[in-house]
Order: sequence, then structure tokens, then C-alpha cells
Amino acid sequence: MLYVASFNTAPTGLLKYTSIDGGASWTARGSLSGNVFGVTGQFNPCTGNVDLYITANTINAKPNKLYKFTDLSLNVAAPAAITADGSALNAVGTLLATAASNTAFGGVAFTPGTLLPQIIPAITCNGSIICNGANNGTASVAVDNNSLKFKITSPGNYSFQIGQALFGPDVISNPVNGDIIYFSNPDFGCAPYPAGTFAGKVALIDRGTCFYELKAYHAQNAGAIGVIIVNNVPGAPINMGAVNQYAITIPVVMISDVDGTTIKNLIAQPATVTGHTTQYSFLWSTGATTSAVTGLSSGTYTISVTADGSCISNCEAQVVEHFPAPVNILAEDTGSILCQGDYLNLFADPVNLAGQFNGINQWFNLGADITNLNTASFTIEAWVRTTGSSEGILISSDNDEVWEEGERAFYIDANGNPAFTGYGNSTISGSLSVNDGNWHHIAVVRDYSTLPGTGKMYIDGVNSTSTSTYVSNAFPNAGTFSIGRPNGAESPNFFTGDMDEMRIWNVARSAAEIQSGMVEAVSVPASGLLAYYRFEELSYPLVNDVSALYYGTAVNNPAKEYAFGFQWLPGGETLPYISAAATGNYTVTVSDYLGCTSSSAPHYIKVVENPSIPVVLSDASFYFCSGDSATLYTDTTAAISELRYGVSVTGFSSEFSTIDRSANQILGAPDVYPSYGNLQEHGRF
Repeated sequence: MLYVASFNTAPTGLLKYTSIDGGASWTARGSLSGNVFGVTGQFNPCTGNVDLYITANTINAKPNKLYKFTDLSLNVAAPAAITADGSALNAVGTLLATAASNTAFGGVAFTPGTLLPQIIPAITCNGSIICNGANNGTASVAVDNNSLKFKITSPGNYSFQIGQALFGPDVISNPVNGDIIYFSNPDFGCAPYPAGTFAGKVALIDRGTCFYELKAYHAQNAGAIGVIIVNNVPGAPINMGAVNQYAITIPVVMISDVDGTTIKNLIAQPATVTGHTTQYSFLWSTGATTSAVTGLSSGTYTISVTADGSCISNCEAQVVEHFPAPVNILAEDTGSILCQGDYLNLFADPVNLAGQFNGINQWFNLGADITNLNTASFTIEAWVRTTGSSEGILISSDNDEVWEEGERAFYIDANGNPAFTGYGNSTISGSLSVNDGNWHHIAVVRDYSTLPGTGKMYIDGVNSTSTSTYVSNAFPNAGTFSIGRPNGAESPNFFTGDMDEMRIWNVARSAAEIQSGMVEAVSVPASGLLAYYRFEELSYPLVNDVSALYYGTAVNNPAKEYAFGFQWLPGGETLPYISAAATGNYTVTVSDYLGCTSSSAPHYIKVVENPSIPVVLSDASFYFCSGDSATLYTDTTAAISELRYGVSVTGFSSEFSTIDRSANQILGAPDVYPSYGNLQEHGRF
């Protein structure tokens, strides 16, 4: 194959043309003038790009184009415009021609098949959120599935797309690597193999009849160090689901039926066929050489990922420090001094409520088709705390629990992993279970800005996508949205547990937006936010949409639960309020979704002993006429201070009107009542 260039001006200098699609299209950088013409070329084995560097000057040149000649004897006067011909541009070529007739031209030849192109790994770095002052952060790197290949290195050179297994070790850290054996039998690996059949080898097994796990289990028991499943239907290989019935310790991948036939034909030559999945090495800025690192404090961490020893990609992961909201103690009374037997109610602030579902029949009917889940971008996110499985989170359906066209579901699958699916749309699923009874933030994102769209699943702020095969179809949303209801198929159960901060967006939220937004309430209005349910209502039947667009109706009385944890001292109470009845400092520590804690300042309360009930004495008769006086005093000797006491003096006489006086005084100050005498000491009487 010969790539040539020609010009219709007198160029000099340097011009660079680059093709990233095998010559189908080109981009140019630089300029030319002068009367020297030459072409040199370079093939980038990591990107697969071809670069043509041109220095030229010619008169009467052909129009400024690049041309491709598959037959080197073609006359330059009858060129064909460069197009893709389906062949890999695999080797660095050399200049083949410089001039002909009145036209100067040059070219670089590339011979397909002489060198397999390596691909720069497409990677995504994931950081984490840690509590303030902690050093337990994690950072990890995920390699895009499309970067993972299975490569035959002998005989010949081949590169195949693969699907991964949701069981066994991951093939990034544990590649499939070795000689391949195909043992054809009518059981497709569904029955045990003879002992040692695959000893130290990679087993090639056809798909069909039984679970992938069982095939891998039988190959593993027969000595295999890895398994390649050959698809039995046309098309790309798929990611293989788990049934979690067998302990698989070897890596497992799938290839297409066409690629499987290629390997079988090579084995039948006969030949020893050797290959491996893409092999990656990792180097973090901390010096770690694993795909994930732990024990990190807040900061930025970089990683270099090298594929098959040559092509390198870099990215950064952020470990972000989270500062919980400050906590205050609110008292129902401003006083902090109590008598014995009295108490003061103290309340933690803030108190965050969540919706609680019984898993039997409780849900919220949102009563509207809130956003397009088929041919548009969207994000759905929520905090969940559950031990259930196969249960609905947010469903778009007609609520008859029959799975049908246009219905879509965000749910917890049978393995406890978050997933999103639609009738005829396929699936976006996460790689980690979230049904351990702890709070987890889950978010499904679909970016439809570039067709056919990309789906991702985030768990606790980290991209944890295991399957992303969701595609649009001809059916718009059917029915209305509901929270916690089954969909009649993948999620046949009502949601059980607690749910909070449900948000529905008509935009694809970025990883940074999801991570920063998961620990903070959203200020409304917010761009793209269509519905926002915080479950802060003290009672139903309505659940408020903070964005004020789509209010929901409670069905069968979902309950309330405290989303955060509370710990009071000194008593150890775990509710957001207490009744304090003893002298001391009271503090409360609040634990949020992430387990990050914030403590209040101490609230001091003093309880004093009640004085003994005094006896009222007088130095005169209790019967006296107007104008007379008497001194009243008590016989108590108890030490009394700080409290206020009321004094009531009442005189009775059939000849005089009833006298009723009272006063509150701080103890220690003299109380003089001229009409009634001198109260020398105070008590409660």
C-alpha cells in the first residue's frame, strides 16, 4: 500500500498529515513552500495512527491531496482519493517514489499484518471521600473494557475483543496467559473433564447448556489456569453473569464465535496456540504497583498504566476530605439549673430523616413521566440502606407489575448490585453489592450526547460499572414514575429498608459532580434537576419534591427513620433527643451516611437539692388588726442558694378583707414587707 501526496502550489517547509482511522480521513498541521518534495512516514504502534511528514516544492503539481495506491504501477495522473481499505497499517514504511513526469510526489508503504498495533489503554481513575483528618482513602484505576483484548502471539498475530466474567479474579490483575487447549465434547464443559485435561493450560470451551461458572469450575478442577468461553451466537462477546455457586479462582473471558473458530482452526493445523489477555502494569505516585491503593490521606494521586510493556496512559485520582455539618444542642427551655425531679429535654441539630419501606406493599406514586429514559441523557441517584435483593428503587411503568414495552427500572439485582434496565434496552449494572445493611450512594448515569450513548454505575462516588450494554429502542417511557415499587421482572420485590436524597436529572452528571454532591444537599433550582425527594416530611401522605415539580403520594403508609446516627454522653443514648435530669456536661455526636462524625459543644446542666419544707413561725399572733405588724421567719437551717422562691402571706379575719401577697426573691437578699413584717430567711411555703 502506498500513500502519496501532491500539491498545486510551490510549497516549502514541513507539513504533517495524521490519520487515526487507517487512512479514511486526515488532519493537517504546518505549511509548505519551496522546490523539494519528499514524504516520510511513521506508524504509532500504541495509537494505530499513521503520520506522514512532507517537505515539498513543485510546480505543476497535482491538487493538494493525499492519495492511496494499492497498485504501485498506477499512473499518478489517475489517482484515487485516500479511503479506508480495512487493512491495519502495521509497520513503519519507507519512501518509495519522488518524481514522475511534471509531477513530484512521494509515498510511504505500510505492509499489513507485520506488527500488531498496540492500543493506549483507556483508563479511568477513581478516588474516594474520607472523613476529615482520616488516612483511610482509596484510589483505583479502571481499564475500559474496549481496551481489553485477547492476543494470539503464536502462530501469527491476532487480537480479539473479549467479554469479562462477573465471577473469579479480574483479568486486569490476573490475565489469561498460556497455551490453549480445545477439548470438544458433547457436554460443553457441563460435566467434569478427565483429570489433568487442561493441566497448566488455558481451556477453550463452547458456550451453551449450563452456567458459565460450572464450565469454569470443571476446567479448573481439570488443571486449567484460565478459561476462554466461545460465544455460540453471532456478534460481540458479552460479560458473563454469576450464580455464585462455585469458587472460581482462575480468570475467565469470552470471545466471539468468529474469533473462536479462528483459534480452533489454528489448533487443528496442528499448532501450539499461545496467547494472553492484555497485560497491564501500574505505577502510582506513591510507588505502589497495584491497580488500587489504600491508606491515603486527602490529596491528588497519579498513576501510569502500561499495556503489554509499551503503551502508556496516565490519570489522576482525588481523595477528598469531607467535613460533616456542625452539630448543636437545642434545649426546650433556656434554663440550665433544675430542681431535683425536674428534667430538661435536649435535641440534636441537625436531624436528617429518611423514608422507610417495609418490603411488602409500601411505595410512593410520583404520578408523572418525569424524564426521558430512552433517547436522552439522565442521572438517577439516591442513598439506600437495605438488606434486600431483586427490589425496585425507581420504576417507570404502568404499575401493573407486568414487564412490557417502554418500562424501565433502577433496582437492586439478585446479587445485591445496583442495576438499570429497560424492556428491550439491555442493562447498566454495578460490580459491587450494596445490600449489607449500611448506607450506600448509588447513581446510574447515561450520556446520550454521543450516540449510541454511554452508561455508567457509580457506587459510593466511584465508577463501579460492570456492564454497560444499554441502548435506545423504539419505545418511549410507559406510564409514570414510582419509588420502591417492583417492575415485575428483574426486581419483583418492593424495596425494603431506608432511602434518602432521591434525585432525578435530565443531564449526565460527571464523576466529580456525583462525588461532591452525594454528601451535600442540592441547592435548588439546579440545572437539569427535575425532581428531588429528601423525605423530610414529619408525616405523609405526600412526599415533597424540593424542586416543586413532581410531588408524590405515599401508598400504604411508608414510615420514617433517622438517616444519621446519634451518641449522647454521658448516658450513651442513641436517639436525637434526651431528657437530662442530672448535673453534668451533655454532648452529642452525629454520624452521617459515610460514618463521618461531628460533635457538639458541651451543654451544662446543674441540678440542686430541694430545701426541706420549712415551718413558718411568727413572733406575734397570726391574728392582728390593721396597722399591726409581725415578723415571719422559717425554722429551716438548710443551705439554700441560687434558686428563686415564692412567698405567699395570707391573713384571714371576719372583720377584715382577705390579704394575699406574694413575691419572688433571690436568696440572700433581705426581704422587707412593712405591712407584714420582716421575712428573715427563705423557704418554700
